[in-house]
Amino acid sequence: MAKTLGGSAFDDAYSIKLTNDGGLIIAGMTQSADGDVTGYHGNGDAWIVKLGAFLSTTESNIKNNIKIYPNPVKDFVNIDNLPSESTISITDAAGRKISSKKYSEKNVSINTSGLINGNYIIQIEHQGTIILSKKIIILK
Repeated sequence: MAKTLGGSAFDDAYSIKLTNDGGLIIAGMTQSADGDVTGYHGNGDAWIVKLGAFLSTTESNIKNNIKIYPNPVKDFVNIDNLPSESTISITDAAGRKISSKKYSEKNVSINTSGLINGNYIIQIEHQGTIILSKKIIILK
């Protein structure tokens, strides 16, 4: 799914982050006074946009059944109720992909003992669609 935001003048995104609900928050700048932009004050305004999760009903039901625990994580993170043939990726706070692996099991345990303390994102992909993104904290 594609989404275009902004107006007829210069608009630019500087930072995009995943939110806990599977959506996105985008921070940027706008010089537009039309389109999606309201309340333009001139000379370039900061602009924050929150997009909700883009999940179908089926994906939402799958997402609601998946359990990721414990959080904070020490040496292992457990993920239960995975759909068959799911890919689990772990990304660090800087956006670097730490690991990515496809699992056929319903319940998995991932060794996190090699990760340093900090915030990470676990993404679960099923049939080419990200069905869950969740922040975890590694704390030893």
